[in-house]
Amino acid sequence: MTVRAIILAAFGAAFIATVGYFNDQVPRLNHFVGNQFPIVVFFPLIIFALLINPLLRRVKARWMLSGAEIAVVTALLLAACNIPGSGFMRWWSRQAALPAVSNLKELSWRKSEALSYVPAALLLNGGRYEASINDSFVSGSGGARVSLEQLPWRAWTGPIASWVPVALLFAGASICLALIVHRPWSTQERLPYPVAQFAGAFINSPRAIFTNRLFWVAAASIFVLHVANGSYLWAMGQSPRDVLAWDFSAPFAQTFPAFWDMISTVPWGGNSVLYFPIYPTLVAFACFVAADVSLSIGLSVAAWSLAGYVLVLTGVKFEWVALEGGVGPWQSAGSCIALAMAMAYFGRRHYWNLLRRAFCAGGKNVLGHEVWAARVLLLCTAGLTAILAAWGVAWPVALLGVLLVLLAYIVVARITVESGVFLVQLQWLPIAVVLGLLGAEATGLRAIAVLGMVSFIFCAEVRECLTPLVLNGLRLTDPSRIGGGRVGAMSMVVLVIALAVAVPAGLWVDHNYGVQRGEGFSQAAPHYLFTAVARASGDLVASRQLEASDALAPLERLAAANPDSRCLWALAGGAAVVAALVWLRLRLTWWPIHPILFLVWGTWAMRVAAFSFLLGWAIKTVCARMGVRVATLRLLMIGVIAGDLAGGVAWMILGAVYFALTGETPMRYHVFPGG
Repeated sequence: MTVRAIILAAFGAAFIATVGYFNDQVPRLNHFVGNQFPIVVFFPLIIFALLINPLLRRVKARWMLSGAEIAVVTALLLAACNIPGSGFMRWWSRQAALPAVSNLKELSWRKSEALSYVPAALLLNGGRYEASINDSFVSGSGGARVSLEQLPWRAWTGPIASWVPVALLFAGASICLALIVHRPWSTQERLPYPVAQFAGAFINSPRAIFTNRLFWVAAASIFVLHVANGSYLWAMGQSPRDVLAWDFSAPFAQTFPAFWDMISTVPWGGNSVLYFPIYPTLVAFACFVAADVSLSIGLSVAAWSLAGYVLVLTGVKFEWVALEGGVGPWQSAGSCIALAMAMAYFGRRHYWNLLRRAFCAGGKNVLGHEVWAARVLLLCTAGLTAILAAWGVAWPVALLGVLLVLLAYIVVARITVESGVFLVQLQWLPIAVVLGLLGAEATGLRAIAVLGMVSFIFCAEVRECLTPLVLNGLRLTDPSRIGGGRVGAMSMVVLVIALAVAVPAGLWVDHNYGVQRGEGFSQAAPHYLFTAVARASGDLVASRQLEASDALAPLERLAAANPDSRCLWALAGGAAVVAALVWLRLRLTWWPIHPILFLVWGTWAMRVAAFSFLLGWAIKTVCARMGVRVATLRLLMIGVIAGDLAGGVAWMILGAVYFALTGETPMRYHVFPGG
């Protein structure tokens, strides 16, 4: 790991964290990151590996970066991608600043004193509304640019001092999780790591790609498709969410209106079962993974719609509430718990030896950096629990909340490295599971408010989750034998640098341009949260349980738990179906359905990704029967992905030029879902 590689990564991380946030929030071009396959990292990697590095070798051989250095830079840049876009920067400032604005309009909030249930330091200006501060955050400065020095730093001191340490502890825990599971996943279970496979092809064998006609034909074809399609959409003034899609919903609804009305009540699936968006990169990644994985993802929308339709017919209320949960979210959480238990079982010897070594009690066949990762993970978990306890959450409830966040991270990581789905969402939030298991009285209003903020900031959008980003970086650096411990440590250093520049830059963007330019969910989340707090307060007052809830000691809250029976049934059902599929896959080699189906179904991400994976599964199956070599198909798909990246960058550049010249938001052309 050379000094110049680290310096390059540090500058690149600062660029991603600052310009990336501006790009996503103001001109709103294709996201710099947006998912686990960030365009801002992988397109420059292609250009550097195929063009710039060979030119450097011709000019001066010493200037050329080795494959190991390119891998290190890429791995460290991936770690920085957790900060902007849909990561920390999109959520924390809105959670801190917007409650005071909504509090002016919501009588139920003021009646229940909902904002008083979180420490004042977590909110902008202590939760007090001040027009000169809050209005500029919402609407911008009105054209009169505010400098960094003019930002209301005194009002932001509390939120920065409170939330940044929590973000760093979660980041440390995420990196440690990646270091702990990487070797069992990559060497024992031999998971494919499709994103790392793609990047590794350019790092390890750029000449073989550069001289292959099949790669260039595929890349040029997809690039021309995006140029032609984007030109048409721009000329027509259209900016659809999915730029390559076929929708047969309307004619089907006209032909079978009663059935359509029934199935449309199933959220994120029912009215999407005849909607077929195509994303070439997702089609390509489906060819990198096992057939049962790609088929299961491809069937996720249809399976969710069918299951939901059956449940609706039997009278099950198929609700989805962000904080309070529901049958779908609780089932998804149960499936995630079962998968985590299965992963622990498969690697039980390794994890047991690692735990013993972490406490200096023996253990063998574990590496030094894995031992330290286990120790730091335990410390980060304890530190997060202590911080939440200091904020008024009973420590058993706080520990449960922290463990659920980490559960979400490890499950998303598993989905990403096993399937290549780089846009992952989960149906559930940690606070919804806590409330389902304990009930409002045992959880406590302060815990609902604080854990609700933690859930939204660190779990509402897991598509830029740090753990899979670090895992792909570790896989990239494996051939260079640099050592996972060094990569993990430097990833944390680069992330700290990125966060240090992102916070002031992000607040400058927010107060100059206003957050109302952005998408709606992150702005609506604080309203959902404190409305739920006010409603829980009203229910506890009506049942005369508020004082008893406030008086409960930490361990008494567990004894006072009043779990929702629907939550228990949904958790058990989700866990049982995943456990059954894991058993079937171990016993029957021909079994075609992978448990991943029940982890990803019922989400918007699958609505836009499922058909691409089904198409990729079909292509791979047909090619296998025709005798097409796996290496040939993979090279073709690498070209498809490269063309996708080039098309996305081309429209980003055009959009940036348009914004610079006109000051108006340009048409967004999405090469990736959610981008």
